[in-house]
Amino acid sequence: MKLPSLAMLALAVVGCSIQAPSSADWEQQIRAAEERHRVAFLTNDVGALDAMFSDDFLVNSPQNRVVNKGALMGLVRGGALAISSFDQKIESVRRYGDIVTVMGEDRVVYAAPSPNAGQDHRRRFTDIWQLRGADWRFVARQASITTP
Repeated sequence: MKLPSLAMLALAVVGCSIQAPSSADWEQQIRAAEERHRVAFLTNDVGALDAMFSDDFLVNSPQNRVVNKGALMGLVRGGALAISSFDQKIESVRRYGDIVTVMGEDRVVYAAPSPNAGQDHRRRFTDIWQLRGADWRFVARQASITTP
């Protein structure tokens, strides 16, 4: 009888020593990822954007089209999404298991060679991140222009 009791005690001790990350840890990771996203677009860092977007990434774009990762990366490489200013105000970060939603408002000013060069757009956005393995991956975004 002692052996099963010791095994149970060992499992309980091991189980207690493995702790899930605190809520602040995952939220800080997501906020840091959002900042990397903002800076990567601002600096036209195609490599950083490619690395953070999941292969199945989708965006419901401000142009009222659903765009996959390949098409979005083409727009970035081609300069259609060149921007000179990108500010973001995060209003909500909420976790649902391995999914996190980030909601708020952002403001972009487009730069040449974008067809929208000089235009200033305020948008409402929802970003969706998913924990895949040990990494948070950007899986989806929705952005709607609120003022042209």
